Amino acid sequence: MEIIQNAPKSDQATLCRVSKLFHALVWPILNRTVTLRVDYRDDHIEAFCHAMVRSPERADSVRSLTFENGFEDCPTDSVIESLQLMRRLEYLFINDYSPFRVVSRFANLTFPNLLSCILPPANPDCWNPHLVQFFSRHSTITHLRLWGSTEGADTAEGSLLPNLR
Repeated sequence: MEIIQNAPKSDQATLCRVSKLFHALVWPILNRTVTLRVDYRDDHIEAFCHAMVRSPERADSVRSLTFENGFEDCPTDSVIESLQLMRRLEYLFINDYSPFRVVSRFANLTFPNLLSCILPPANPDCWNPHLVQFFSRHSTITHLRLWGSTEGADTAEGSLLPNLR
C-alpha cells in the first residue's frame, strides 16, 4: 500500500487495470486528490461527475478537491450532485473569477470533515450571506483563505469558525 500511495498517478492508473484486486486497492488512492480544470473542453468534468454519481464509493474516497478557472461554466447540476457525495472532503480550493456565483452554489453543501478551505470572497466589499451560511455548516474548518479582502471577515470568521487557526 505504501508503494502504491507513493507511485505517480500514471502508474496508479495502470495498476487499476491489472486485476480486480489491484483495482479495489488503488482506486480510492487514485481519487484521493482531484483537480478539475475547466478549459475549452469541459466534457472531462461532466464525465468525472457522472462517474462519481454512478459509484458513490468513488466520491467517498475524495479528500482534496481543487477547481481551477471557470466554475461558472461547469455543468452545475452534475457538479453539485457529485459534491454532495463527497462526505469525507477535507480540503476545498476554488480558484474562480466569478466568486459570487461560486459561493452561492456551495452555500447549501455540507462537508462534515472539511478542515481547510480556499475560496474567493462572494463580494469584495461586504461579508456575503452565502459565505456566512457556508461557514455556519463547517465549524470544523481550521485553515481558511479568502481571495481579496472583505469587510467584517475577521469578526464573522471568529464567531462562525471556532477552530480557525
